[in-house]
Formats: sequence, structure tokens, C-alpha cells
Amino acid sequence: MGTFLADHFETLFDRIKAGLDRRLGLPLLRGKFKHILGYDLNLENPVTLNEKIQWLKFNTTGNDYVRASDKLEMPHFVRELIGDEMCEGIFTEILLETHDPDTIDFEALPRSYVIKPSHGSGWLRIVTQADPPDADDLRRQCKSWLRRKYGHRQFEWPNLQIKPRIMVEELLDCPGQLGARDVKLHMLDGKIRRVMLMADRFGQIRSTRINQDWTAFRGQPDPPFEEVMGWADMQEIAIAIGQHFSYVRVDFLSTPTRFALNELTFFSESGLNPMSYENDIELGNQLVLPPSPPA
Repeated sequence: MGTFLADHFETLFDRIKAGLDRRLGLPLLRGKFKHILGYDLNLENPVTLNEKIQWLKFNTTGNDYVRASDKLEMPHFVRELIGDEMCEGIFTEILLETHDPDTIDFEALPRSYVIKPSHGSGWLRIVTQADPPDADDLRRQCKSWLRRKYGHRQFEWPNLQIKPRIMVEELLDCPGQLGARDVKLHMLDGKIRRVMLMADRFGQIRSTRINQDWTAFRGQPDPPFEEVMGWADMQEIAIAIGQHFSYVRVDFLSTPTRFALNELTFFSESGLNPMSYENDIELGNQLVLPPSPPA
């Protein structure tokens, strides 16, 4: 009962807090922005990439954003967007989806998998042979996810419109780490402008930014792993998706033998991504914002 009430209270509190912040001119968001990035947020005339991502939160609409953000719906949406041929073999296998965690037969699942909700970000549990599931604990976690809403705190509106479901998908694994490596392509006006690599995200995380030729971006550490299998295909897919949005981050999972499109993100790091002001300005100059929607 305690967790049940806490989940509902958290969602209610986040909704009320976000509503008040917006009515008062976003003092909480502006304060957080300046604390993390060191300069004042300008939503009237955004210049940096972080400012423009914040602007997009309040000036984008449409079901495409919701479908693309929905972890279960995203593969269907991307197929419609770029075609079946380009999507051949690029998604992980969905082993199960449900609205009711009590219906999950954990004994029928493989020894390794990922379980997560369709509407959150960073909410997941990895099950492996070395770390077998506690069925009761996982059911409690799934019920908690379904009771909670993701998106109020940082004004990420598409997630608030996703119907919460639980999904189980295959686990892509790399030797020497839990899970796959991450390759994240930032698409600005349909062009690859930034690539982030992450290794061992659930352990001793190592990350860097790179150029498209797989060399380190200026001032960044060397890439934590060699050029991945399918790198050319990843770029082609990201560019095809990027034609449809002013800004989108296209995230892939990578192993030595395959890659998979993992998710699409429209408000990377919620527009609070620490970087030098010089880089923030440079990237911001490469993103032309669409016209504001009608009031």
C-alpha cells in the first residue's frame, strides 16, 4: 500500500509542480538550467542547442512524436516512415507485452532479457542467468512503473500521452559488459551533427563524442571501442529518420555481430546537457527551429 500511494503521490506532485512552474514563467526550470549550464535560459530567442531543445518542448505537437517515443509503437512508426526494406532486422525481438504484470509467466521467458515500460526513460531491469529474476519483485516494479507518469518534471509531453504497458525484449550483450554498447546520433535538420558512444553503461561507463569518421571530437577522449559493425547502415537509417524532424536523437545498440535501433529521443538530456558554451552555440547554429505553432 505504501508504494502504491507513493507512486500516485509522486505523479500528482510532479503534475502540480510542473503546472505551477509553467504558470509562473518557468522559474524552476530556468533556475535548474542556469545551475547546470551556467547561463540564463532564453526561450524567446534561443541560440544554443540546449535552449533550442527547451524551446522544442513547448512548441512541438503531433502524434508522430508520441508514436516515436512509445517504445512498443516506435518500430511500427519507423517502418511507416522509412520503409520495410531499410528496417529489415534492425529491431530487437519483443518477447512479451502486457497491461497486467500478474499475467507474466517468468518461467516461460528466456534466461536473459530486458523488462521495461513503454512510456518511461531509464526505467528498466536486466535479467541474466547470473542474476535470475525474483518474480514477485519484478511484478511489484512493473506495477509501480505503470502507476507512474514520466514527463511532467522536465515538460517532455510526448511521454505523458503514451499508454503505459510492460514489455520484455531480448537482451543484446557484449563481451566484458552487461548489455550492448550505445551509439547515439544527434540529427539536426536531417544531418548528423554529433555522435555519442557509450560502453559498459551499467558498469564502469566510458563515453565520448566522435566525428563521423570515428575519430574523437575535439577535446574528447578516444573512442572506447572500434568502429562498430553496421556503422554505415546506422548513419543511413538516422539520416532517413532525421528528414522528418527538426531535431531527433537516433539511438542504436551495438554488439560485435549486430546492431538494433533502440529508441528515438526528441529532447536529449532534457535540454540540460553539460557542454562548453562554445560547443552549445556551434550546435545551436546548426539547428533551424520550425515556426511556432498557432497560439
